[in-house]
Amino acid sequence: MPIERSTRAAWLRTALVLLLPWVLLLAVAWSDTVNDPETPRWSLYALPKGADVFDAQVALALYRAGRVEPQITHGVGRGFSDEDLWLMAELPRPPYPGALRFLSVEPPLLQWVDLYRVDRAGRPVKVGSTGLAVPVAQRVGTAGKSHFVLIDEPNWTSTVMLRIRVEPGVVAVASVRLESANERDAVLRRDGLLVGVLTTAAVLMLIAVLAMAATTRERALSSWVMLAVFGVFYLLVWNGMLAQWMPPMTVRAQLWLNAMAAAAMVTTTGFFARDFFALGQVHRLASGILTTLAWAPLPAAILVWLLGLQPGFGVNVILILMALCNAPLLLIQLYRGQPNAKRYGLIGLALIYSISYYFAAVTGLVPVSGASLYVWQWVLLAGYLALLGDLTWRTVRDRQASEREREQLHGLLVEEAEQLEQRVQERTVALRAANAELMEAEAHQRELLSLASYEFRTPAAKIRSTLDALHDLHEPVPQDVQERLDNLRTASDRLIFLANKLITHDRWRELSVKPQTKPLWVRAWMLELMRDYEAGPPVSVTLPHADAEIVADPVLLRIALQNLIDNALAHGSKGAGAVQVGLKLLSNTVEFSVADDGPGVPDDHKSKVFERFVSGRSSGQGHGLGLSIVASVVRLHGGQVGVDDAQPHGARFWMALPRARDTQR
Repeated sequence: MPIERSTRAAWLRTALVLLLPWVLLLAVAWSDTVNDPETPRWSLYALPKGADVFDAQVALALYRAGRVEPQITHGVGRGFSDEDLWLMAELPRPPYPGALRFLSVEPPLLQWVDLYRVDRAGRPVKVGSTGLAVPVAQRVGTAGKSHFVLIDEPNWTSTVMLRIRVEPGVVAVASVRLESANERDAVLRRDGLLVGVLTTAAVLMLIAVLAMAATTRERALSSWVMLAVFGVFYLLVWNGMLAQWMPPMTVRAQLWLNAMAAAAMVTTTGFFARDFFALGQVHRLASGILTTLAWAPLPAAILVWLLGLQPGFGVNVILILMALCNAPLLLIQLYRGQPNAKRYGLIGLALIYSISYYFAAVTGLVPVSGASLYVWQWVLLAGYLALLGDLTWRTVRDRQASEREREQLHGLLVEEAEQLEQRVQERTVALRAANAELMEAEAHQRELLSLASYEFRTPAAKIRSTLDALHDLHEPVPQDVQERLDNLRTASDRLIFLANKLITHDRWRELSVKPQTKPLWVRAWMLELMRDYEAGPPVSVTLPHADAEIVADPVLLRIALQNLIDNALAHGSKGAGAVQVGLKLLSNTVEFSVADDGPGVPDDHKSKVFERFVSGRSSGQGHGLGLSIVASVVRLHGGQVGVDDAQPHGARFWMALPRARDTQR
């Protein structure tokens, strides 16, 4: 049951789209044959086909002899012909003497139109010519438009004759309008409105397409851009507006401009219809045929020009073939329910039918009038407006979708941020717990290390005292035993030194957790510190006469300076002045220095000598703990530490700590 209902709806939709445009076109054709009762009636006559007449006198004679064809409307179409059109009419009298009237000939861009009026003597007199091929000095009216001003004079009869010269390969068609001044103003406003609305719709569509292309980056929108651009260009050319703005052109140049504009319009329309309605998916051969027809207008124009015809003839042939191919394919897509065909299939078929109606009019199959010449532009306007509406709807839809997507992303980001914050809090708690465990483990490690240091130092001291006692014995000791005793003494000294440094380092770590800083006068403090060392060799002290104040922890600073002095005593000689302790008062800092006359520190070790368990001495003595303590104390006080070469040899270690402001005595 649903399948039958869907099939019935598809057939009904297809029939409606198929018949409705024809009903509209028949209504247009019927309106062309109905005269306004308030407008004076007049009839138009044309010389029959085959009457190859070049002389106005002969044409008038044939008209008087009745050898003419009456026209249902005020227009005639002969298709592609090389015979000139001769039109005759008996114009009604003006509403009042001296009334200004206009005789307009359409379509625009006619090559040459001559107007003849018959005088009282029965002779045809040419009163003016207009058209693109007429020299500018002899032309009546504006470029691209063919109209004449009729002045009511006593010497003229009511008979007028028009000769429309036709070039090979150009459609022979003409529509004549007799207008008063007010009617002409209304017609000009109507035509201007049509062209203006068409151009505005195309320009708006172009702007909308460019805006969408900039935001969505869809390659399919390029066909929309080309359709809008070339649509505006062709409308300006076909309606003669471009000819009014451009400098005078030759007839050949104007024909080629018209053909190029038409070719571009047909090509872009062909590609657009193929892609927009997916016509190439109807059959496996459809895509190739439609693509070939879309590219064919320009080559066809060149080919017919080489054959001696006008280039527009080739474009029109391709346009007819394209309409014959697109119409059934569009009906098939409409029946299948293709989305764009369901929405815009009616306009697409109406455009095809209006173009077909135009060609039927210019070939004489249906009456020619202004409506038949311009109906395709009205349908094109409807198509542009529909496409503009579709673009606007798509833009609004995409914007709403973007807003929804942005809201969803914002919600996801908020949710992710909350989850991330929760994970950070969980990680923070875990890190704090791990840090507490690490500090507890480190405390146990320090306790064990301190205990081990004290336990190592006691037996090492006993071993050293025993070795000293053995050294005081006056009995001779064998050489090999003496060497073993010396090795044992060296090992016990190293063990005692390492234990002392570990104990000192552990004490510093405890104090560095919360250093107890206070103002400290450095000269007085150093005098007190040097009392721990015996005066005279090997330590000498150089102090300035002035004193300066710093803010430091005296316990940590004592540990650091004592480490430097112990390090110098361990590596220097035992001679007088082997270790030199100095103090310098600089402008912003206070520099403590300890120099020795030992082997010094190699240059490649100076950058890492303050690292823990790194010994920079070439002698290999030391375990690298004392200097790391010095560096930690100095950094804790915001100072700098370094090592230089002493003169003539040895190492000079220095500590630079910031001074308190404006303090000196």
